[in-house]
Amino acid sequence: MGEAEDAKLELLEKHQALKGKVCITVTQSLIIAGFGDYFSRFQKKYPNIKLHLITCGQHEYLVEKGIDLAIRIDQLEDFTLNYQKLFDCTFQVVAAPSYLKRHGTPSHPGELTRHNCLIYSESISSQRWLFISLCGEPIFT
Repeated sequence: MGEAEDAKLELLEKHQALKGKVCITVTQSLIIAGFGDYFSRFQKKYPNIKLHLITCGQHEYLVEKGIDLAIRIDQLEDFTLNYQKLFDCTFQVVAAPSYLKRHGTPSHPGELTRHNCLIYSESISSQRWLFISLCGEPIFT
């Protein structure tokens, strides 16, 4: 039992010894969706690590700006960066009933090009939307 206690104490000391600053950039949409709770839990678990959070979706100059971690909802364009996929993300296309009454309801994703759409402009995929048909085929707008 003495060895197990010693090992546990050593792990606790290492855990408490973690300190420093980590600069993280995360998109505002992830913060709004509740991702900020993860940072709160991280801070409670590692109080000696100071998080510097930047809410921004830009992909440029992450290394030059001293960003340690960038969390994005997008395809990575710069393959010189190390990356890890965290999870799949799905999006919804929504419209106000009053808008649909005035402009009609699209029956196919391709019809969205003729509608007034609000787009998250910091996304790489903001120029083209990918939909998956019921039979699993990709449809780009």
